[in-house]
Amino acid sequence: MNFDEAQHPPVSDKKQSPFYMKSLQWAFFVLGCITLIIQYLSQRSFWLDESNLALNIRSRSLIELFQPLDNFQSAPVGFLTATKLVTMLLGYNDFALRLIPLLCGLVTLALLIWVSQKISPLSTPLAVAIVATSYFHIYYATEFKQYAVDIALTLLYLGFVVQTAQAPTRKHIGIIALIGVVSVWFSNPMIFVLAGMGLVLWIHFIFKRDWVTVRQLTVMGILQLISFAVVYWVSYRQIATGTQIGDFMNKTWQAHFLRPNINSAMQFFFEIFTLISGFYNPVLFILCLYGFVIGIIKIRKLWLWLILSPLLFTGIASFLELYPLANRFLLFILAPIIIIIAIGWMDMIEKIRLKLPFISAGIVAILCTVLIVRIEVPIPSDIRPALTFIDQYILPDEAIYATARMSQTAEHYGYDYILFPAPLPTDKRVWLIAEARLIDYVNLEMAELPYSYYISYEYEWIWVSCVPTDERPCPTLDD
Repeated sequence: MNFDEAQHPPVSDKKQSPFYMKSLQWAFFVLGCITLIIQYLSQRSFWLDESNLALNIRSRSLIELFQPLDNFQSAPVGFLTATKLVTMLLGYNDFALRLIPLLCGLVTLALLIWVSQKISPLSTPLAVAIVATSYFHIYYATEFKQYAVDIALTLLYLGFVVQTAQAPTRKHIGIIALIGVVSVWFSNPMIFVLAGMGLVLWIHFIFKRDWVTVRQLTVMGILQLISFAVVYWVSYRQIATGTQIGDFMNKTWQAHFLRPNINSAMQFFFEIFTLISGFYNPVLFILCLYGFVIGIIKIRKLWLWLILSPLLFTGIASFLELYPLANRFLLFILAPIIIIIAIGWMDMIEKIRLKLPFISAGIVAILCTVLIVRIEVPIPSDIRPALTFIDQYILPDEAIYATARMSQTAEHYGYDYILFPAPLPTDKRVWLIAEARLIDYVNLEMAELPYSYYISYEYEWIWVSCVPTDERPCPTLDD
């Protein structure tokens, strides 16, 4: 098994890139940073999962975060602890809760440049362009969840693993050992990254007969495994199948576990490329698929195995119903795969440039346009405008009724609520907040009550309903 050379060295590794590509790299880096900051400052409303996790941060001490979380939530204890420290310093608010994901999103763009330069320097501008404009990168780098941390740690580890493969010094091995030992406390899928990349690196040096490095990598693997065993005992075993939250998670994600059939494998494959290209973007989906196919042919085989190896262990865990293959759970591996896509795109561009330089420049312009137009900033807010609307009219003796998925978010923003459905008073005006997709259910429940009519107002995917009394009419939209 020879990891050392690409099957067909990419044209882009042989020639100087066009003068404008370096400018594009930094332009997209700046664009990506500005986009994240704008989205962060827009303060998109928390949704159910964010609110459920945030309420644990608000109500628990640092030590209590190591215990099973409330509201059927789970997150790496390192991420929870770091967030708790931020809120202790900056206060409990949306900006503080989302600060760590934002910083990881910004660091991801810098890490991508660093890692791409090591793997295929001329492909770096396009790799940065894809990530900087990605809806999922923008969304999850400004959401109070750990997925932006997953992406940053995967790139950090990959960069140092590539460096170790090129120069297997004790210092480099010590660095990746330390990153691995620490990272499993901050990221759930990092165990797949450590297992996959560590195994490939270990096999690589066995074939090179570098036994000193093999022994050092073996010690590294043992240390990382011990760290994972400790974090498993402290945290992961609390969500294993057989526990209340474990059974809840298993039932929730049942449709997203890998099955031994071609349909399940294809669903896994298309999930990844949909995350990269975005929803309802068939042109970019096809372009990404083309870039990936060419990229896996052109990239050096050692880098290819390092990038794709975590998917093997992710698939095994999913087959054992331990890890779902669903959108945000796969974000950790997207940036490395995007590097492969960028290599394929750049190889095509360079081949054309050798004969038709103006045409190649036009292709770059088209690709950049396709990527830029998919940027959606700010991503629309949801529940806060609805709650603000109620604030304008609700009286002290009136109550807010909330459906289950709205209730925790209302609590996060400091609103008292009563869970709907519930008996409603007939002598007071009633306020109800629900998801728009539940409006038929709400209408059905309201039809059982002694009200002749009520008024509903739509905010994005949130519905606010007001049930009036004779003394207290509901406001109209003109009000």
